[in-house]
Amino acid sequence: MSRTLVIGTIAGVLLVSALVGLFLWQRQSSPSPQTEPEVLDTSNWQTYRNEEFGFEFMYPDEWEIIKTDPFSVSMVYKLEERRPRNSSEYWYPGEVSASKFVKQELLGGNDPIIPFEVFVEVYMSAFSERERALLETETSEVDGRPAFIITRVKDDPASGFLVDKIVLIDASPKEVVLISVQSFVEYEAYIRIVFDQILATFRFVE
Repeated sequence: MSRTLVIGTIAGVLLVSALVGLFLWQRQSSPSPQTEPEVLDTSNWQTYRNEEFGFEFMYPDEWEIIKTDPFSVSMVYKLEERRPRNSSEYWYPGEVSASKFVKQELLGGNDPIIPFEVFVEVYMSAFSERERALLETETSEVDGRPAFIITRVKDDPASGFLVDKIVLIDASPKEVVLISVQSFVEYEAYIRIVFDQILATFRFVE
């Protein structure tokens, strides 16, 4: 499989995980937005630890781990009333996903050691010009490791890009962790606050 196809596949799974129908539904509906506090109490947050992935983070009680597989873990913001995505499934107001990948498997080639800046450059090349126009990027650190943060700052439903934020973390010379968040529009401000605090608790473990 070509490098371009692999990168495109991974990006497609992570970036277009929300359907355009969801976007149109949430714009057409008119619920009363919830008012959430700017500062969250984290004293009762739970800790999720994954020995296989080699990381842990904390998350609020009202969030729930809903899926684990060999490549990722997801958690959702729970409400008593979930909203229909289609006739057989439901969307939650917010979802955070964390995945761990071997860089060489995504980029191809024979060198198992791939510099983080090279990985980021190739990852960003998978975005179209239209998608890049919606984004702001910045370098940072997470648990002392180099990180690259991609934040959606504009809406363009026709682009199919509905993820709020993506964080790439240099887990090792061979591996990268990807954490993303998406949300309903009326919960977006709150979900982003929660995501930033989850990210602040992220730790690599031996």
